[in-house]
Amino acid sequence: MPNLSFTDNMMLGSLISAVDPVAVLVVLKTLSVDEQLKVILFGESVVNDAAAVVINRVFVGISDNPRSAKEAFGLATPDIIGIAVGSSLIGTVCAFFFARIFKVSNLRKVPEIEIGVFLLAAFIPYAIADICHLSGIMSVLFAGIMTDYYTYHHLSKHARHTTKQIISVLANLAESFVFVYLGMAFFLEKHHDFRPGYCFLTLVCHYFNHVQFNTIQINK
Repeated sequence: MPNLSFTDNMMLGSLISAVDPVAVLVVLKTLSVDEQLKVILFGESVVNDAAAVVINRVFVGISDNPRSAKEAFGLATPDIIGIAVGSSLIGTVCAFFFARIFKVSNLRKVPEIEIGVFLLAAFIPYAIADICHLSGIMSVLFAGIMTDYYTYHHLSKHARHTTKQIISVLANLAESFVFVYLGMAFFLEKHHDFRPGYCFLTLVCHYFNHVQFNTIQINK
């Protein structure tokens, strides 16, 4: 878009480059593809989402003053790397810490407390990263990966089944809320400079990006 600065274009590009992990899972479940392929596609789409959010936040932060491409890259690159590394470390350390707690404690004797602590442990990495002005999404992502490898195996059989169902319900509710909220915001919010052509171009770019991403991953 000729009337947008480099920083504005980077904000737009980071938004339309993110794909919907839930939609990817639904399609793969419908096609009954191999479980390993499903995990790879889901993992890469989630990482892509987290990276897109980080990049978008950084360029939003430096968008107050118009800058050239060289100046914007110079300011954004160290921030993006620092946020990614810091958020990943927070999620990993928190996951190892709670894995140790579940391993040495007797929480499995009280399923209610065990499940409550597990759900609280999932929120803490996000809270810590948010307080440190890092990416809570990326922190939770790496905490979830480590939890699946370590913490999950220290839970009781009852807690494993219950937490899996609870998290599945919460994930579907959150996904539904996001779509409902976005749909309502389109009509409730006041748009001071609404451009139908620009919105249509964004949707087209996002669609082709989504199709290209899935095609490349399936070919892999």
